[in-house]
Amino acid sequence: MPTIVERDFQGFTLEFRTDYESSTGARTALRPELLLPVNLGPREVVRSVFAVIPAVAPLRARLATLTEFDINNVDKLATYANGLGYAQTVYETSSAPQEEMAKYLEEATRRREVLLADAQALTKHELIGAKQLDELKGSTGYANVAADLGILVRVFRAGWDRIASKTAVTAEDLDKAEGLSEYLLRSTAQRAKKPDLLAAAAEDRQRAYTLVLRAYDEVRRGITYLRWHEGDADKIVPSLWAGRGGRGTPDQTTPNPVDPNAPNPNPAPVPVQTAPVAAPAPKSGVGMPGSSPYSDN
Repeated sequence: MPTIVERDFQGFTLEFRTDYESSTGARTALRPELLLPVNLGPREVVRSVFAVIPAVAPLRARLATLTEFDINNVDKLATYANGLGYAQTVYETSSAPQEEMAKYLEEATRRREVLLADAQALTKHELIGAKQLDELKGSTGYANVAADLGILVRVFRAGWDRIASKTAVTAEDLDKAEGLSEYLLRSTAQRAKKPDLLAAAAEDRQRAYTLVLRAYDEVRRGITYLRWHEGDADKIVPSLWAGRGGRGTPDQTTPNPVDPNAPNPNPAPVPVQTAPVAAPAPKSGVGMPGSSPYSDN
């Protein structure tokens, strides 16, 4: 069965992981108050970023000449997008075991019932001692089912020479039951740590998401400035919220969400004009002709 990573990224897993690791410093450097809520699907964001990169590339040289514009926003956009893809995979992997465990528990419960029914029949023929079954814990809960599977496997194997030809249970059945027992026991022991692991994966994903959106927004502002008269910036770098009804409700698993529409408590200074002006003029609003749209967050 393919893993979550294999299903999602297939042969691209190494590239995603490499870019994820190379952007670790940038993620950890983000201050908590700057983190954005994950209110867009991370995989949709990744696809959107890669869809615009071919159109952005020809404008890189002009973007690099703009005062106060960090060209790393262009150069690292793909790296940040790959990092987000990998962080999303880590998050999904961290949250998947509970669902998988439920399926394994269902299978383990079924196997417990089969082994127990055969064991009880064998005790009536005095091929298995009835007291050996007194240790069984019951069919409620992961730990109990896992323990019972282990006990039943040991009981069958202890008398296998006598009962092998008297039961429909096979050696392969015992191997599978033993494997399920060990898996459930290990998973149960790890469940206490799971909340911490999931919280860490959620925050890391939020940081990766913030890196991508900040870089994308800066590239979008730069191209809006360059292409103001042509009016085609939205075609080159469309809003990530286009067609999605605005900025939606943040993912409830995201810690410490920040409203991206809230005023910036530390507004950036207005950057220097890139072209000379004939005479002093009133400052224009961000995004209007004659102004610089960049911010230093």
